[in-house]
Amino acid sequence: MSFEVQHLKRSAIPFEADGETYIVRGSITGPQQTLEDPQAVTLLLYGLSNGEFFSNHTARPPPTPPSPAPPWTT
Repeated sequence: MSFEVQHLKRSAIPFEADGETYIVRGSITGPQQTLEDPQAVTLLLYGLSNGEFFSNHTARPPPTPPSPAPPWTT
């Protein structure tokens, strides 16, 4: 799914807004019967830590951990 948003400042919270238009893309998941209901929508957003980029582990392999330092370098 995707939709356009504008980065605007409409609150008293101090932050910079550039006024640009961006496309937000995401995935909708849930029981098939619920997804087929055109009037059922719930959006739950708790912050960046719940983004698909944190849970989509098939996007790329995890980084290789660094090798431990040899004992003579410590």
